Amino acid sequence: MQKLSIAQGPAQDTALAKGQWAPNTFDLKNVGVHLSMLPDGNILYWGRRPAAILKDPVKNKDLQTMNLRVTETYILNTKTLESKLVESKPKDTSNNEINLFCSGHCFQPDGTLLVVGGHNGADGSGLEQACTYDWNTETWTPMQGLKGTGGRWYPSLIPRPDGSVLVVSGATNNYDNNLAALICNGKEWSTLPPPEAGVFTLYPRLYLAPNNQVFSAGTLRISRTLDLNHAVNNGLGQWSGRTKSPAREAQFDYAASAMYRPGKVIYVSGGGGFESQDDKPPPTQTTQLIDLNDITKDPLKWDWAREIITPRRHHFATVLPNGTVLVTGGSKVAGFNTIGYPNEALEPELWTPGRDDKGPGTWTTMAPEAFGRGYHHSALLLRDGTVLSTGGGEWDPNMSDYSHVSAQIFRPPYMFRGSRPTLANVPKEVNYGDKIMITVGATDKIGKVSWIRLPSVTHCINFNQSFSFLTAPQTGTKLEITIPTNSTYAPPGHYMLFVMSKETTKDGDFDGIPAAEAPIIRLNLDPKTPFVKPGTPEKSSKLAMRMGVTLNMRHEQVVNEQDRPPVIVGLTPLCPYGLGPCWGGAYEALRSIKDIAVVGPKPSQEDSIAFVYLKDDILPDIDAWRNQLREVDGGTYEMRGLGLTLSGVVTGKKDGGAEQLTLAGTSTRLAVVLAKFRAESKLEWDKDARKAKSVTDDEAGAYERLAKAVAEHPGGLTLDVTGTLQKHADGKYSLDVKSFVAPSVSA
Repeated sequence: MQKLSIAQGPAQDTALAKGQWAPNTFDLKNVGVHLSMLPDGNILYWGRRPAAILKDPVKNKDLQTMNLRVTETYILNTKTLESKLVESKPKDTSNNEINLFCSGHCFQPDGTLLVVGGHNGADGSGLEQACTYDWNTETWTPMQGLKGTGGRWYPSLIPRPDGSVLVVSGATNNYDNNLAALICNGKEWSTLPPPEAGVFTLYPRLYLAPNNQVFSAGTLRISRTLDLNHAVNNGLGQWSGRTKSPAREAQFDYAASAMYRPGKVIYVSGGGGFESQDDKPPPTQTTQLIDLNDITKDPLKWDWAREIITPRRHHFATVLPNGTVLVTGGSKVAGFNTIGYPNEALEPELWTPGRDDKGPGTWTTMAPEAFGRGYHHSALLLRDGTVLSTGGGEWDPNMSDYSHVSAQIFRPPYMFRGSRPTLANVPKEVNYGDKIMITVGATDKIGKVSWIRLPSVTHCINFNQSFSFLTAPQTGTKLEITIPTNSTYAPPGHYMLFVMSKETTKDGDFDGIPAAEAPIIRLNLDPKTPFVKPGTPEKSSKLAMRMGVTLNMRHEQVVNEQDRPPVIVGLTPLCPYGLGPCWGGAYEALRSIKDIAVVGPKPSQEDSIAFVYLKDDILPDIDAWRNQLREVDGGTYEMRGLGLTLSGVVTGKKDGGAEQLTLAGTSTRLAVVLAKFRAESKLEWDKDARKAKSVTDDEAGAYERLAKAVAEHPGGLTLDVTGTLQKHADGKYSLDVKSFVAPSVSA
């Protein structure tokens, strides 16, 4: 047995209660944004841009841009904590270097890392590429077959039971969400038709459930599922309808989630108010749970867990070998990425599920990290049972001081409970249903045994996650471990095997410490699960013609189906990338507003406005709309105002020498007073300047032109008047006139 050395007395008591961070941080040579544990136990990682700019920004001013088309990848030796630069460079099929920042990645059954998408010269613009990393040869290789399928920025990948990989979402080169999912069987690609309606969020939180469904846990309120049981599309699967998918009470962006037991998902905190506005809420303290195992429950519902103690966003949730969940990093106050003390969440929290995995569980505050890690923080479980915490920063070229090239290791409380078991005779690969016999120390008492698929993490997500406890009765020094029989519980690939001691005190038995190094075991393909048939992916234009897959086509179809003009909704997303890349949450939130019949599938990225269509000819109550939006979106968007086109008779009367114009109401709509279009009326938004665009001369003069036209028609004019709606304290409305049209009058 091996014992972890630690000072006795109060220090040990504190470590038993709150865990302990390694006393020193260490240099990663670059910001650890994307991390994957390789089958040899070392970690492949990369950031957003070359490390030289972070080391000496004055000398390397030419690297100050955040949009370089190059990736430096590194390997961290987890024994020495030394990093080395990988000589092989990620390239596309034309031999051009590429930037793998904001890509998606997960392991294939043979241990190669599949990486799809990336950063194509600007935020919100995705690379149309896939490449693989071979840990045996330390080489990157581009993959053929994706030309014409669209770029992907913020896509999610997940292993399927047959060993293939599912690719979902990601923004294309024009900010559209890529609605067509892809399946990779190792060498070839197939196209999965999109759901009939709706859009994907970027970086959806995907999990393989034991009922053979891929479940999207967030960040949208609606949890879309992909049913793999359907014998359609060459066995690729079929998306569920929106109405049959479970919904949370609200959606929270940049939240962490994890599958802490097969089919059981926890979704932690997220959301947060808009910057510099005191009336906006901070990230939520909400923690929600769902059990996907009982497929007889209709509908499946999210349940509440105990609220996390510190609300946060940009945090990470790591499942530990004993089945608890460690949450690290993040910012805890309103704003997209509130950096600097005391805005950062320095203290991790540990969630322990309730007895028999039921009930809300408990949260416990852990020891504080050396410094805060906000946006682009990542964390992953190491083979010795500790947790590596990295990243933070790399979102603003002028804030290099907050781009952390350091890392720190956290030792959870179980690291100080007893002595480590010793292991021998562990096989390097197993098959489904195997019973393997391993040897433990003569005095070892073994408690829980779990295995966890090698982590591949970024942006609050572990794409490669699979966790389960294994049956492992002990007889003397022999431990008989049963490998899962079902590939939906454990997809093929490489796993860390954690064997934990059982400690006995006067108060009874409790979980102890894992062995010094979890063996990595390869789970071979299941011959009972047919491998997906390869197919030629349809090019985006052909797929669009057949299924209306692009947001442009869906938006055009919606517009053509409407019999009245849209309402323009000025929306500012909390994320800095604009409404296009951050559209998914707004789309779902707008669909929840009671007055809205249809939401246009595509917003205007240039002006940060959305297009919706009302159920009835009414004047929307903007206060009610804001409240309904916030109930769903968790404070992720600010509704700046509403623009309408109203039809009716416009009349004028003198009011103190000036012409006061009024647009008559209808049986369902109140009359409105018309007013001049001012700077405050402008809904079109400049996301870089973070202010409304300037009012044009044509807009500024629209009211005077309208007043002149009405003065020439004392009986009034029937017009279509477009403007920004204003609600006043007395409950009355006015419309700031932006333009108008009539058969004989031109605005």
